[in-house]
Formats: sequence, structure tokens, C-alpha cells
Amino acid sequence: MYNTSFNDTASFRSEETASIVIAPTSVEADFPATVPNQHFNKHIVFVDAALSDIDHLAAGIEATRVVVLKDTQSGIEQISEVLGQYASTSLESVHIFSHGDRGQLQLGDMQLNASNLADYADELTRWGDVIAPQGDILLYGCNVGAQDV
Repeated sequence: MYNTSFNDTASFRSEETASIVIAPTSVEADFPATVPNQHFNKHIVFVDAALSDIDHLAAGIEATRVVVLKDTQSGIEQISEVLGQYASTSLESVHIFSHGDRGQLQLGDMQLNASNLADYADELTRWGDVIAPQGDILLYGCNVGAQDV
């Protein structure tokens, strides 16, 4: 089952950086560890291994690359490794589907939240480097945008 609620969506943008949009969702899931796709596009979807029904989650997003984040290593590192394969400002959007809670996002074997966000500042900045100036990083997770971080 996939139920999306954008009522509490938070969006951040500066003139010099791509935006980050936090869109809380409800997701129940169980799925395979990898989704092979050799085709690359300007939109990438990352799905945390704790979720299922990847095809349904990514439906409506014109991405030809879907990456399943392994639950045995840091999702930040996995995303950074994939995004490191792209040239500066070459992507229009990065979509991240994961479990979450108020102010936190589950990524692989770790949670990203206010208490450790600064620890990943360099990696997150590099993510922004590969996204076009008007591009987006979109986060989908239950209650992720439910409070200020």
C-alpha cells in the first residue's frame, strides 16, 4: 500500500542551491535488494531496503535509474557513491524513499536527523553539486517533515 500526503510538505531553496523538499508519506513494504536498470536519466530514485513495492513507489517519476539502499551500510555513503558518478549540475532531481519519523530519515543502517546532520555536511553538499540549480532533492518518508530540524 502506498499513501502520500503532501499537506505538511516543507520546501527549502536558496538562489545558489537546488531545493530540498520534504514530503511525508505512508509506505508499507517488502522488496528485492536490487533493481537492475542500465539506463540513466536526469532523475534518480533511491529506495531504502526497509521498504517494498519499488515499482509502485517510483511510479510517476520519469527516472530510469532506481537504486535500492542496502540496510547493512550507511545510506549516506551509498547515495554519495552513486551521485559521485555524475558530472556537476547534471541531475534534475534525486528522490529518496524511506521510513522516517518526526525530523529523521532512515537511510540504510543509519538515521539522518538534527543531531547528526552536521556530521554529513560535506557529503550532502556534494549531493547538491550534481543537481542543476533549479533541481530538487525530494525526501519521502512517514512524518519526516512533521517538525523543524
